[in-house]
Amino acid sequence: MIDLISSVGKWVFRQALVTLRAIPRPDFVGRYLDDRPIANELRAGEIVIVGTPELKKWACFPCPDECGEMVALNLSKSRRPRWTVETDWLSRVTIHPSIHELKGCHSHYWVKRGRVVWCNDSHN
Repeated sequence: MIDLISSVGKWVFRQALVTLRAIPRPDFVGRYLDDRPIANELRAGEIVIVGTPELKKWACFPCPDECGEMVALNLSKSRRPRWTVETDWLSRVTIHPSIHELKGCHSHYWVKRGRVVWCNDSHN
């Protein structure tokens, strides 16, 4: 119950900051789950982080290019390739390094503080 109140409180505060133009509207916010979601469980504008804040396993989200692909990034420190994912106090997500889709839509982008930043070699 406290997690739900905390989530709602963050959402309300984040929306207030966006409305006041103190921060830009995030393209993505993060949410933790115990298990890897299937594609139809993913919500637009949300990155599902599988695991816990201490032990992150996967980051799953719909491609921001809206091609319909589900992006699944490995966060395990013992496997390659791997990415790191951090969330700030407003649940905005930062992913490092960039995501370069070599199959499907061939998008190339960064996710920084919840915003998608397209690379020059992406078709967007």
